[in-house]
Amino acid sequence: MNRSRAASLILALAGAALLQGCYGHGNYTSAHANAAKEKMTAMKSALEWQTAHGAFLSGDLHKARKSVERSIALNEKVAKSHVLRGRILMEQGDLEGALLSLRAALEIEAENVDAYYYLGIANERLERREEALTNYTRAAELDSSSAQYHVAAAEMLMDMGRLDEAKVFLESRGPQLQNNAAVRQTLGHIAILQGDARTAMVLFREARLLAPNDPSVAEDLARAQAALGEWAEAEFTLSRLLVTPELIARRDLQKLRARCLVEVNRLVDAREILIRLTTGDEGRADTEAWIDLANVSLLLNDLGRVRTSFTTLLSIAPRRHEGYALRAIWLRKRGELAAAAESASSAVDLGGGAEAALLLAMIQHEMNNTEGARGTLSALLGADPANEAARRLLESMSGRTAVVDER
Repeated sequence: MNRSRAASLILALAGAALLQGCYGHGNYTSAHANAAKEKMTAMKSALEWQTAHGAFLSGDLHKARKSVERSIALNEKVAKSHVLRGRILMEQGDLEGALLSLRAALEIEAENVDAYYYLGIANERLERREEALTNYTRAAELDSSSAQYHVAAAEMLMDMGRLDEAKVFLESRGPQLQNNAAVRQTLGHIAILQGDARTAMVLFREARLLAPNDPSVAEDLARAQAALGEWAEAEFTLSRLLVTPELIARRDLQKLRARCLVEVNRLVDAREILIRLTTGDEGRADTEAWIDLANVSLLLNDLGRVRTSFTTLLSIAPRRHEGYALRAIWLRKRGELAAAAESASSAVDLGGGAEAALLLAMIQHEMNNTEGARGTLSALLGADPANEAARRLLESMSGRTAVVDER
């Protein structure tokens, strides 16, 4: 009997131990399973983010938004997912939605640099300039080594008309940014806005040394050189810039190069560029290119090209004075003075200013219409008493010092 009781007790104790072991193992297995599930969810969220980011970079905003929202649904505690969603919403025009997403990112990660930067962009697009400036400045504080954020803050100050503050802001960023091309370029932009083209040119040259393959820096340098009348240097800069495939079609840069070529007396080369710019559908409608071509053709005494130019101008821009003035010059060269005077008079009526009035007066004088010429010049001097060309021409007709009728 004692043996039977002892055996029963041993079995009971063993069963209890076995049950306790099974219960503990169950707890461990459940915790492990939960951890594995969380890890798998995080991996799925990360994969959805990568898909969204790739779609965003390729321009597929619809796919990008669906993927990033799935990523957030799987794991809403990842700041960069909310930042990406904010960027996508901005590109879709939902700026208020973008602000909400970017603020959500900051609630998760209070010092997320990208969230502050893109908040700045969203506020800038909403014309909330002070908020944008605050956002850009905070991004710059969080990442003092990145020029992108500092330049954004400076450009916001520039947009607000606070040029001196923008300059001080960039110049006080420390040595790590002083040799950054974007910073030097932005300082050059500030100098241009302050009317200091000479300083701007120096800064653009420095930026170009730091970023020799950045076409925007070369363009800024060429424009500063042209503004200072350094035409040969500007033409050289542009000639190198315009071999870049993506820039060769830039009509504004081609026109600037043609202007440089005129100034250095390479008229034939300038004419060739302008001929190309006036061909094709876009070229045939480019009023400024036709005016430039006509003026260069006049300097080359290419009267056939002048005629083609003013005929086109009278067709595409009949309310502009240039076509009539060019026609008057062409007719005058042909000795058709009456028709030339009529065309010059039209140029004056259409706002041709002093140049058109002087042209009309010279034609009238050549027609022996001295009274008409004096009347034209007197009217011009009444409107512009400082016009020396008009005064000298009137004096030459009168044989004495011209007195303007100021009645």
